[in-house]
Amino acid sequence: MHTGIISFADRIAYNIKSNEIKDMILEQLYRLYNIKIIQKHYFTLSNNNMKYIDNNNYLCSLRSNGNPYYVYYTKYNDVPIIYYIDKKIHPNYEKPRIILVRGLFNEELYKNTLLDGEMIKTYDKKWIFVINDIIVYKGNFLKKKNLEERLNIAYNLLEDDYTEDSCIDVCKYKIKTYYKIHTESIKTLIEISKKINYSTRGIYLWNYNLNYKPILYNFNEDNIKNVVRNTKDDSKFKTYDLIQQNNNKEEVNIERKPNEIKKEELKDDEKILFISKSTEPDIYYLYTKENILIEKSIGIANVSKLETSKMLREIFKNMNTTTLIKFKCKYNTVFGKWLPLYRIK
Repeated sequence: MHTGIISFADRIAYNIKSNEIKDMILEQLYRLYNIKIIQKHYFTLSNNNMKYIDNNNYLCSLRSNGNPYYVYYTKYNDVPIIYYIDKKIHPNYEKPRIILVRGLFNEELYKNTLLDGEMIKTYDKKWIFVINDIIVYKGNFLKKKNLEERLNIAYNLLEDDYTEDSCIDVCKYKIKTYYKIHTESIKTLIEISKKINYSTRGIYLWNYNLNYKPILYNFNEDNIKNVVRNTKDDSKFKTYDLIQQNNNKEEVNIERKPNEIKKEELKDDEKILFISKSTEPDIYYLYTKENILIEKSIGIANVSKLETSKMLREIFKNMNTTTLIKFKCKYNTVFGKWLPLYRIK
């Protein structure tokens, strides 16, 4: 299986690079359980769908700013595997991200178990996977069970089929808290959202019949956009091939921070470029001039090395997507892209 090393929830995991393998996994989910990776897994609350909400048929819960994932316990060539499957396809990518992780779970789960949830980073930099729903349990498709029944199965999974191990686990696992829908429960959720240890974007309204998408009431659209820009989960990676290549190359000195680089100091394969971050992990745009409004991007920076990813993430962590920062860059002939070497102040 063609994989690359990835930092996922501050742990080492493996990122599947092969579209053929991804297609095999996604085709299986669609064929067996009618699961499709689509851009939007919810409806936004509006006057049109408000009339369909019946207090007796809906539960409500907080929607975090965490990244939505399916977690799929299955086997690949008879080897137990846990896949974290991104529920959306990021811009400039053909397939969703699929990450392999480890955990101490009951062997029976690998007959096919599928969870739906959100990977959340808390304010004190810890990671939690909050389980919204369990779709398949030990090969049994739970389509005919309502949300309350499925949540009971999810609780049993964590109690009976899982052994917590701080060395192996990429995160903590928790079941989402749901409330019956009424005025007081909505008020309670809004108050909880102000006190919990992670950011939230709104309230989900879930139908007991999970054939329907949840309906999302957003707290504040502007706040959501700002949070998404700044709290995307890390996705830096490098493949085994890159590790071998890098072992034979001189390491980039990211500590050097000169006040100015004179033109005659640049080699033929070096250039001064301006860089802005995007809303996606490890995607940075390159510009030849310091004007993002009139200057078109000349491409995407090469962020194939772990130290490059860390450097850029640290520099851009409090910046917005319109901020341009000057860098000395070197052309990488392997990738056909410009590699940021260090920031020029």
